[in-house]
Amino acid sequence: MTMHWRLIYMKINPSRLFPHPVVWFANDDYKNSDFTMDMNHRVDFGKLIIAYSFSTENDDLINRIDSGDMSFSIHVEAPFSMFRKTFIVSDIEGEIEIETRFLADKVDILPLIIANKDLDNYHNKDLNEDYHGAILRIPKGAIMGISDYRYLYIENEKNDLGKKESIFTFVKNQSDDIMKIETEEQKLIIKLKENDFNKLQMLQSTSHYQHVVYSMFIIPALIFALESIEEDVEIMRERLWFRSLEKAFKANNIELNKTTVEQRTSYVMAQLLLEDPIGRALTSLTEIRGEN
Repeated sequence: MTMHWRLIYMKINPSRLFPHPVVWFANDDYKNSDFTMDMNHRVDFGKLIIAYSFSTENDDLINRIDSGDMSFSIHVEAPFSMFRKTFIVSDIEGEIEIETRFLADKVDILPLIIANKDLDNYHNKDLNEDYHGAILRIPKGAIMGISDYRYLYIENEKNDLGKKESIFTFVKNQSDDIMKIETEEQKLIIKLKENDFNKLQMLQSTSHYQHVVYSMFIIPALIFALESIEEDVEIMRERLWFRSLEKAFKANNIELNKTTVEQRTSYVMAQLLLEDPIGRALTSLTEIRGEN
């Protein structure tokens, strides 16, 4: 099974508050302290292997980890496949493994330091002066350090990436309104009035009308999606439909971004991707007319 992956770095929401000091770039609970994790990954014989290396300048935290009071933690989630697991590790560097059959699409990774037990009268020589004289009680399981949040993509053949027809979904519009197209989800959603939706279902059951349906619905949806592409392509890559289109265009030596869409025009790019759907639709209608 072919796998493709790509790593992106993201920031945790800095507005989150904790009732105790946390080593985190978003606050100043500690002086001259940081906590980071470097990582790389590979897929090997059905397993995602993440090689990690933690780093902190706070010697007291390292001593706590060495003594077992605290541990490094790597929290992994794959929302698409509903996978969630926390890996508790004591080594400052090493590897964790996850079977790829449990993973799909986006995989979130959050490196932490956590307390392994209740810590009464907690103290650290690098604490900010605001904590001097305070009696700190740290509960078991408390987050003591946060590194940069990241995510990567596991994309395999089961995702049908690059297959144009796999990224469109027709649904009934809750309100009896005109056709609408939504691009914020993983697939491009085409909403139709109930009556129109039912008629479409009938047409799709006949192979002769496939190219006609492409021209009537898929082309407008694709044009709308292409024109919605933003300057920040990294954000767009969170959506399955974008990565699928990106792969399809890349196979034709075209880089998918806002500049390319503006230069080539979305209408032309949609027709190139669907391989002259209007011409094929006219051919299909001519053949149907000849049979009647």
